[in-house]
Amino acid sequence: MINTTWTDPSLWTLSCIILVVHVLTLFPIAYIFYKHKKRGLQAWIHLTIFVLLQLAGYGIIAGVGQATAPPFFAPALASVALSPLMVGTAAVLHEWFTTTRVANVEKNQATAQWLLNAFHLIGIFALGQISAGEILLGQGGAPPFARPLLQSGAFLLSVLFLTLCFATFGLWWHHSKGSSSSLIWSVLLALPFLGLRYVYEVVTAWDAAPDLNQIFGSLTYRAALQVVPQTIALLILIGGAVMARNVNEDTRLGQHEPIGESLDHAESAEQDNKG
Repeated sequence: MINTTWTDPSLWTLSCIILVVHVLTLFPIAYIFYKHKKRGLQAWIHLTIFVLLQLAGYGIIAGVGQATAPPFFAPALASVALSPLMVGTAAVLHEWFTTTRVANVEKNQATAQWLLNAFHLIGIFALGQISAGEILLGQGGAPPFARPLLQSGAFLLSVLFLTLCFATFGLWWHHSKGSSSSLIWSVLLALPFLGLRYVYEVVTAWDAAPDLNQIFGSLTYRAALQVVPQTIALLILIGGAVMARNVNEDTRLGQHEPIGESLDHAESAEQDNKG
């Protein structure tokens, strides 16, 4: 097992700070569930899972106190939360897509939902592989397949992150007009912080340096490259969802008014105004 100072007071202090921050996020998340209703359900279920993993992992660390080493699985719970965070971000992108005119086409809606489901499935596989790999590597006498298992999970995360980046910028470039701007901008602003967290995940999968280990490594690296970026990404997504306006009204309009009809109505309204 990698040597570590689990009883370092700074780890306990960091855990308490993380607990306070993530407990407070539950209040705006509850409001988002109420405000966005079914449209935001997929996104905020995954992001709530991310928050709960943080609360569980760091709650155990804080609960055992400063003088006692926490169970091994406590920091592991917090470190594997990148998958639900990334899937949740993709689901926020999907929620934004439903506010665009092109999403009013039934075929586009079905394709977007299918892609999100595939993204979700890959995220589950990545979560399982990373969890198993980190647990095996953290114990003495790790089997030879432990690191390849972790690397396989990191590769799946690479596929997810790159797909998310291309989808976000492509959809924003072509379909941002008339959509819910706060949702797409929250995804765009969260991506750099999500990317920093993703890079840390990939580096630790291939680099066995003790200081870089996500569970036993340097607390400075873990705070700067894991805790801070993923927390900022979550707060940005929460802010965008809270500021989103008329999301349910847009949904009702989109369900009943095809693109052609909505454009005709817009042209008629413009002619009436000129008249």
